[in-house]
Formats: sequence, structure tokens, C-alpha cells
Amino acid sequence: MVIRLLWICLLIFNFACSAYINKVYLEQLTPFPVELDSPIHWRLTPASGNSYNHLSGINIYLNEEIIGAWNPECVSYLDKPIRAVTSCEVGNGPILKFTFIPTREHFGQNIRITFFPDLKSTYSGTGQILLNTTVQLIKQPKFLDIKVTLDREPDYVHLAPRDLNLAPPVFLDGSMAKVECTTDGALPPQPITFDIVCNNPPRAAVEQERQSKTQMGYPYEVSYSYFNFRSPPTDEELAERMAIGYAESIRQESRIARSQDNLTLSATLPINSKAHDCSIYCRLMGKERQYRLTVYYQTTVAHILPLPTDGLMRVGSSMTCYADGFPEPSIVLLLRQPMHQFSRRPIIDPREYMVTTSPLPPVEQIVDTSDIAAATRIGLRPDEYTIRGPRFTLAYNATPGVELMLICTAGNALPNAADFLGYNKTIATARFTVAGKCYLL
Repeated sequence: MVIRLLWICLLIFNFACSAYINKVYLEQLTPFPVELDSPIHWRLTPASGNSYNHLSGINIYLNEEIIGAWNPECVSYLDKPIRAVTSCEVGNGPILKFTFIPTREHFGQNIRITFFPDLKSTYSGTGQILLNTTVQLIKQPKFLDIKVTLDREPDYVHLAPRDLNLAPPVFLDGSMAKVECTTDGALPPQPITFDIVCNNPPRAAVEQERQSKTQMGYPYEVSYSYFNFRSPPTDEELAERMAIGYAESIRQESRIARSQDNLTLSATLPINSKAHDCSIYCRLMGKERQYRLTVYYQTTVAHILPLPTDGLMRVGSSMTCYADGFPEPSIVLLLRQPMHQFSRRPIIDPREYMVTTSPLPPVEQIVDTSDIAAATRIGLRPDEYTIRGPRFTLAYNATPGVELMLICTAGNALPNAADFLGYNKTIATARFTVAGKCYLL
């Protein structure tokens, strides 16, 4: 009889012990990665048993630091919550719900959720690990700003007119600019990228580059090896590569620094003629900010293109003078006869000793300043050529065999300060002989 009673008590004890929940499942309702400031939800469901042991508990750890601990009734075991980012809620029956709202500092930290079915497992630390992973957060930057200020001005700035606007993005040649890009950041953390893109340089600068390479006397494969050209490049091709080279040279001479939190990028870059019309870019995860530079610089290069072939310029053809500089340079074209070596003349010219009683000098000594007379002296009539701005064109009725020189004078200046940038002029010349067209009958 006693043995039967002991056996019945043992069955009741085993049934009572087996009724407790000793194994659970955790379902993450919000999968990683999670948008920053969005809650992460978990649902805890029992795998066996009917009820929780009143001494059981669920703990949430963040980098091995406990941030939440509750009993099956969602009563916190912590006297004072370490961080108000976790919560517990009792669901239907033995189902429990947990919520965690991560912040920026939680990105990349280890999160672990452990279930302790009884007091023994709590003290021994042998609970059931339900989750052990890394907090994965994503965030798009809300803003990306760019600010450009003057870091250093050139020594000749005191010569500039007082009413000249030199506030960024307008600079003088020889200045230093400071660029600062700021953002509220992104997750995963990404640095702000800095880039410079330049437009094609003026045609005069392209021709200057071409002639400088030609004067070196090397084959094109050697002269343009930096640009990877295997044949003489066109003006457009060379201009594009020069623009890339300008941007690279500015980047190489710039000082770029980023903050450890990737929220700020600072750069100090030189401002010269190459930086004119270049754009500064700050980029971060699809956001982009652009800042275009304007540089006042003096005209230093002028070229007349296309140059006459073999010294001959055919009737009906044209030549144009190109120059660099900003503001846009003013170009003046003049047509003159080329200078020749003086031939030997008689020591005494009888015309110099003409005696007259007339109050006016002889007719042949009166200087005719009319356009027709000037054109006659250079060998062409006014209807045999046209000059329109920087462009010179020979008419189809131009007199063949006339030897001429086209002189281009280029210089840029401000409207209210003609001597600030345009004190010195740049001159280009082209010497040619007018060539007519032959028509075969």
C-alpha cells in the first residue's frame, strides 16, 4: 500500500514538472536589416508544456550587457531599466511579445535573447539561446549640404575694383577655397565621396597643348601616352582628356579630411585657371550636391586657327582667333602687310626737296586715311575680305598673290576696371599669301 502511494506521488510530481514550459520558439517578426528608429518585434511561443515556471525568465543582451529581463508575466527583474528601448507584452495564453527599438549606436552590436526555464538554469547560465546575431540597421541620409568659403586670397586682391563680387563661388586666380560637406549620416556607415569634374578647356588652351607636344619632337605614341592616344587626337578628344587631367591635378593638390563618424568632409583646394568652370560634387547614397566654380584669370594664350597650309590661304576660306581667360576676352583683328627687309634706296630722294609756294603740300604727300586707301596699301579692297569679331574671311574675289599678315590682339578686362586683368595683351599672328581657285574648262 505504501509503495502504491509513493508511486502515485511520483507520477503526480512528474506530471506537474512536465507541465512546465522548458522549451520555446522565438520568431522575429521584423527581419534584419531594419530601418533606423523602427521597432524590432519578436514573438515567443512554447514548444512543450502548459505554463511557465514562476521562476523562469527571458533576458535580452546587447554586447553582453543586459538591457531587459522579465518573468512570464512581463514583470521586469531589473530594479531600474538600463535603457528604455525594450518592452515585454503578454499575448494570448503563454505567448509573449518583445519589442526593441535600436538607435544609431546599436548598429553592429551583438544582440542575444536567452530563455531560462527555471531558477537552476538562471544561476548556471545554461538557458536556451533563442537569438544570437548582429544588429543590422539601414538609414538613408536626410540631408547633404555643401558649403564653400574663401580660405586664402591672392596678394593682388587689393588691385581688384571694390564693387567686384568675389564671394564664393567667384574667385581670383591664385586663391584657396575651403569646401565642407555635412550630413546626418547613413547606415551602414558610408563616407562622403568628393569629386571634381571640369568642363572642356578653351580652344586656345587645347591648341597650346597640341603645339607643346608637337615641339617635343616625339611620336604621338610617346607625346600622348598619358592620354592613351595612338593617333593624332581631334580637338574634342584632346579637350576631354585635358579636362580630366585638370580635375585630377586639382584633386592631387587638395587636402581632404573626413571625420570619424563620417558626418563631415573638409577639403582645401587650389583655385587657378584650370579650376574655372569646374564643378565640385559631394555624394552619399544617392544624394548629390554640386557647386560650380568661377575663376577670374588673365588671358595668356591666343591662337589663329586654322593656320594657312603651306603659307597659302584660299579665297572663300576663314580663320578665327581663339583666346583663353575669364571674363571672355575681347579680340581685335588687324590686317597688315608683312615686314620685309628694306632694299637699298638712293641716298638723295628728289621728292624730299620739292619747292612750292602753295600753302598746302603736294597732293602726293597728303596722307589718305580712308578705308579704301588703307585697304589699297595692304593690297586688298574692303570688298575682298571681312572681319567680324574674331573671324577673318577672304572673299571669293580677293586678289591672288597678295602677301598679308593677320594680327590678333586678345585681352580680357572688367567693364569698370580695364587695367585689372587686361593690362597686358596676348598677340597671335598668321602670315599668308592669297591663293585663287583654278577652274578647268
